[in-house]
Amino acid sequence: PGVSPRSAPSENEPQRSMSPAKADEKQESSASLEGRFRAAVAYIRSNPPGATPSAALRLRFYAHYKQATEGRCKGKKPAMYKVEARAKHNAWEALGNMSTREAQLAYIDLVQEFCRSANTPASLRVLKSLLPSSDHSPSPSALTPATASGVLTSTTASSSSLSSSSSSSPIQVHGNMLSQPTRAVLWLCHLAKIPVQFHSIDLAKREHLKPHFLALNPHHQVPVMDDNGFVVFESHAILRYLVAKYAGEATSFYPAELHKRTRCDQYLDWHHTNTRQACKMAVFNRVLAKRFGMLKTDKELEESDTAALRLLDTLERTWLADQPFVAGNHPTLGDLLALCEIDQLMMTPHLMKAAESKPRLNAWITRMRALPHYAQVTEVLRRLAPILAAKL
Repeated sequence: PGVSPRSAPSENEPQRSMSPAKADEKQESSASLEGRFRAAVAYIRSNPPGATPSAALRLRFYAHYKQATEGRCKGKKPAMYKVEARAKHNAWEALGNMSTREAQLAYIDLVQEFCRSANTPASLRVLKSLLPSSDHSPSPSALTPATASGVLTSTTASSSSLSSSSSSSPIQVHGNMLSQPTRAVLWLCHLAKIPVQFHSIDLAKREHLKPHFLALNPHHQVPVMDDNGFVVFESHAILRYLVAKYAGEATSFYPAELHKRTRCDQYLDWHHTNTRQACKMAVFNRVLAKRFGMLKTDKELEESDTAALRLLDTLERTWLADQPFVAGNHPTLGDLLALCEIDQLMMTPHLMKAAESKPRLNAWITRMRALPHYAQVTEVLRRLAPILAAKL
């Protein structure tokens, strides 16, 4: 198959887990899943007209297809000069011990995302055909094209994944899709099938300084969550609240078991003054400062670049030295937040290249980007980052 700118950036001042795939396993027979998987594979193999997957997406298709049909990658890594073969190997290897069913579900999810982005009559027909037989309504976890400019909504197909304290009203999230913490909050909502309604706050137009927003967060930062009048700002507090309220699939990203939760908290406490600070300042100094009339000296640019490079080295040598994710063997809230910061380096290609040159860090990036809904929550960033980077 196919291969907040008042003076500085703001939050935007600025066990295998029970994954969404696992939940779906309970609801669908093997025969039904196999049929949907084969239909998804056939669609990608047909080279659909008017819809061409990117090279990165083709790699993800390849890796999940191989994992679903052959299991874990066990072959020898191709030589460095065999660039394409090596890239395929790395993408497959990064999936580790993902089960056949999880790989099939993830492959189907990728194809569904591709169909939505293609938005052709044929792709939309395929999208409908790939839904489980019990649900031929639009995918409950999909971010719509309104992401960039308006309100985006997601509903859950069933209340079974919600705790008894949940309500039918969606969580209201006010944020900006170029905000790293905003993306992390929305990603958790979609991974855990938490009903959410997103309200875009235009930071460039200083909407975060308007009275209606300051009434939600006097610190004028995004994201802000409003749950039927209970308002919370600070992304880590929002994420923990969502896990506590909705439990179910959300719990896998913030485990209840004491040692595992403490490992996650350990990274979360380290994150703000390390991963977030280093990536945020490197991007702000290189890309955003000039937009706010704040010219940076060569020394300041060098210092922020050096801090970012030091951060990347620390992630490689310590947090990912002997484990596949920052808090253990499975992705947690820490990983969602960390990748959203690393992804911001798309605006500074020399720093992203440095990140991808580190083997353990690059493998972790690949694993995280293979999670469901990654393409949806990063669509705005991936579209605008090359434009901003070109102006460096």
